[in-house]
Amino acid sequence: MFKAFNRVHEYFKNYNPIINNFDSNNWNRLDKEKYPFDALDESILNAIVHRDYADLSGDITINIFLDKLVIINSGEIPHNIVTNKNHIKEKHSILRNPAIAHILFLRGKRKRLAEDFC
Repeated sequence: MFKAFNRVHEYFKNYNPIINNFDSNNWNRLDKEKYPFDALDESILNAIVHRDYADLSGDITINIFLDKLVIINSGEIPHNIVTNKNHIKEKHSILRNPAIAHILFLRGKRKRLAEDFC
């Protein structure tokens, strides 16, 4: 799991496009990553934690388009947190894999949420 995460992280470290902007008030160039590393790391870790490991054909897929990045896993949104067709209850977390979440927490890769291990 950590080896796969590190490979994806290394890929984005090498190939994440840099966006350049110039401040209109001075001549300084402002550089930033197209996809912020903190957001990438959190998204990838969420895909790992919430993946359905019972589905042997299930994977985590990262699709990179010109205008967006899509991370998909084989997990599904639990039915009890969907309030209507496209609305998910705010700040509602159900861990599909609490042992994996705990390992990631112990390794400093994930913040522990109060509701995670109650």
